[in-house]
Amino acid sequence: MLNAFFIFQSETGTLLYDKVFFHEMDENMSDMFSGFLVALKTFISKMFFDGSKVLKSINLGDYHVVITHIAEINSELVMVVDKEEDKSATKIIPKIVEIILNNTELFSEAEGSSEQFKIFDEQVNNLIITSKNIVEETLLDQKSDVFKSIWAQRGKISANLREELLIKKEDLYNKLASTQNYIEKTVIFEQIIEVLNKLDATEELIKIQPHAKAVKDEIKDRRIRLQYYLKQTKEALKYKNYKVAYSNLYSFSAKLRNLAKSHVQKKYADFANNIMNKDNIPHVEFSKMISEILIMPDNIDEYLI
Repeated sequence: MLNAFFIFQSETGTLLYDKVFFHEMDENMSDMFSGFLVALKTFISKMFFDGSKVLKSINLGDYHVVITHIAEINSELVMVVDKEEDKSATKIIPKIVEIILNNTELFSEAEGSSEQFKIFDEQVNNLIITSKNIVEETLLDQKSDVFKSIWAQRGKISANLREELLIKKEDLYNKLASTQNYIEKTVIFEQIIEVLNKLDATEELIKIQPHAKAVKDEIKDRRIRLQYYLKQTKEALKYKNYKVAYSNLYSFSAKLRNLAKSHVQKKYADFANNIMNKDNIPHVEFSKMISEILIMPDNIDEYLI
């Protein structure tokens, strides 16, 4: 059975549309789904940063969450279905996507009219009503109770919790400003995004996400370059081409800056300088260093914090 579905904007994790199918939603269920939505919004944002545009699925207790990217509106369709009946419920996905694509203007920056939204909403409702074994029949007999918005039933976060989140946000921004390591910055960015999602601070999310993505992109680029420089260093040493080995190992150590611990970065910078000054290094010591370089791990993660 289909229990709920949502449309999230990919970049910000903003909830654009939702349908939740329950007779009644008590306070505990509302809190559960509120927390669930915050987690989903964070997951959607993380998908965007990681560059993932393929269908994803998540197991959540008795439920199965299926996420489909809709490139035309830069959004994600998220279906929450019973785990045992996920195949039958997810058959409706292409039909919902078709309705969305026929109403793309509703999800653009220039919002559509309320009349357009009513038409879209009615099309979705009719699809669900006419689809067999998708939603519990007893719910369909009470249409006024079926098509509920979870946002209409969830309370806003308390004043105390908002204050705590604002303080945490400020602390995280201060920590971000004082942190030089890119990997640590990525972790802090993710924590800030989670807090902003809880605060529903959409404008701030939009502003911070390009900076977070730039750091992730820098890390990806450096990983590629580190792999290349390490391979070229080992290859050059095999043929005793010390000039090329020095150049690549020095570049390797430079790319470790703000990624690895300072002593790790310095170790390989010293190795590079020793290769350049090999005539001043005792033969035994130099041979031992070369052997160590040749068995350096190829997995770049082993050099990072």
